[in-house]
Amino acid sequence: MLPRFRCLFPENKKDALRLLRDEPNTRILAGGTDLLVDIRKFSCCPETLVDITRIKDLNHGCHKNPRCISPLSTHAFIAQSAEISEKFLALSIACSHVGSPQIRNMSTIGGNIANACPAADSLPPLLIYEAELGIESALSERTVPLEGFVLGPYRAALAPHEMITSINLKPLEGYRVGLKRLSIRAALSISRLSVAWAVKEKDGVFDDVRIAVGSCTPVPFRARGAEALLREEGVKGGAVDEAIDNIIMGIKEATGERPTHAFKLPILRNILREAIKG
Repeated sequence: MLPRFRCLFPENKKDALRLLRDEPNTRILAGGTDLLVDIRKFSCCPETLVDITRIKDLNHGCHKNPRCISPLSTHAFIAQSAEISEKFLALSIACSHVGSPQIRNMSTIGGNIANACPAADSLPPLLIYEAELGIESALSERTVPLEGFVLGPYRAALAPHEMITSINLKPLEGYRVGLKRLSIRAALSISRLSVAWAVKEKDGVFDDVRIAVGSCTPVPFRARGAEALLREEGVKGGAVDEAIDNIIMGIKEATGERPTHAFKLPILRNILREAIKG
């Protein structure tokens, strides 16, 4: 049984931001696949929900910008969009694995980001596309990189009166792009490990390498140290294994030794080697 709360339906973005500013103990409702579970568990009991699912101007600006994804885009829409798949393949693959078909039809990418779950499927691919978030309140607006926006498990740099209003990505032309994830079951299961990558290589030399790992640390991360090493050293010699060791060591430093490392890290090592060498 759900606790009692009000649900308000603003007609536009301006009204939604005003409600977030003026109404006490307020939360945004978009897909609600995480929020409503929290409310049912009484771990989150807002007085008011502001339902933004009908706000057209959150979509309108992104229609004019091919690099922009609306925060109200569902995972099903992103997974099925030929345009998004062509430009942002790793994100499309990740969204196709989110939950069940029913969940994908309801859950939104903006909600996935704001919820800041360490196992969020969309975060590693968004990191390799260097996503920037448009964030607005009734009084201000700002643009922030996704990298650094997630502060910890279920903690994001988003004030109660703010909401994500756009997600801007950088296409990667000429890159070999991919995503792999590990889950306990083949479907309908949360990720235990996810890796997104983008590699631009010619004759054993890396012009660019981007690797992002999720579900291994409190915050999904770009493997900046390993990326720099590979750009400097290339694919020959022991650089690939050294870069992978760098990533594994970083995970252990962030989490300490964990029982799950016994099965996760050998699989991660194989995924990374395959991703880097192609």
